Amino acid sequence: MHFGLTDRVWIYIFLKPTHCAAPRLDKWYDGTWTNYQIVVPTQPDEDEWVMPPKGLIEFSFASLVSSENSGVMDEKEIEWLHNELNTPGSTERDRIGAIRAFCEGDNFLRFEQVQEILNMLPEDSRTLERCELVKQCFSRLTEPERAIEMLYLLTINERKQVEKKLGVQAMAFTKNNATGKYKLDLSKKPERDVCLRLIEINTAQQELLQKMDNYYASRKGN
Repeated sequence: MHFGLTDRVWIYIFLKPTHCAAPRLDKWYDGTWTNYQIVVPTQPDEDEWVMPPKGLIEFSFASLVSSENSGVMDEKEIEWLHNELNTPGSTERDRIGAIRAFCEGDNFLRFEQVQEILNMLPEDSRTLERCELVKQCFSRLTEPERAIEMLYLLTINERKQVEKKLGVQAMAFTKNNATGKYKLDLSKKPERDVCLRLIEINTAQQELLQKMDNYYASRKGN
């Protein structure tokens, strides 16, 4: 999902931990916590979210939606990646960059699509690319309960590499069961990605929350 920097809205993580009144940030990793408001741009013309590049962010989150209705990558996008991975003269860095570009945005993949892409990457010569693909797709499956199964499409050594890169927070996170308490290090990409996925969920459910507010407001007025 791409958001611009011109028009912004305040997004509040709406179930707070009992020990702090609002989402909070330890910017310098020194135990000094300050309340933090997450600013999310709303126009589709920029690639970056407005978030600190580092620091610990802590909050609790309650999800009202699942990934069942998320957009799924279409065959044209997979064909694009196939072409990029097989471009003559491309370097490993180029191919990893293509995988990251492919996984940007708010689209999700079916388990079978990840399997199809992995089959384009031979185990003996594309280890880093295989690891990158699974790491990027770990929280982007339309069937998040199959995320662990996806790890077992890798070799033992590849799986260990991915598990180490994902870390505990990302390994425990699934989009269909996102409710819980979080303490994330924004300098670590897997944990930062978890935070971004949570903001995406929160953004998606704002309309539902507004409808609920309007409904109860109307009942109160009667």
